[in-house]
Amino acid sequence: MPHDQRYEVADEFMDIMYRLWNGSWADDSVKWDRENHIAYDPSRISKIEHKGKYLNLSARHQMHPSPQRTP
Repeated sequence: MPHDQRYEVADEFMDIMYRLWNGSWADDSVKWDRENHIAYDPSRISKIEHKGKYLNLSARHQMHPSPQRTP
């Protein structure tokens, strides 16, 4: 793969990652209710759809967000 094309793929990959980190889980989706055994509200977790030039994704981020959202 040519040099410039590798950077295009990497940019598209990072766009997807930021959408998963910042847009998949709503701020109020994490519950941590031990009494009722509820960790999160699935209705507050959105599926991210991406159809790009190099990558396609239709998924939800599988981990709850960290406090800062992005690593």
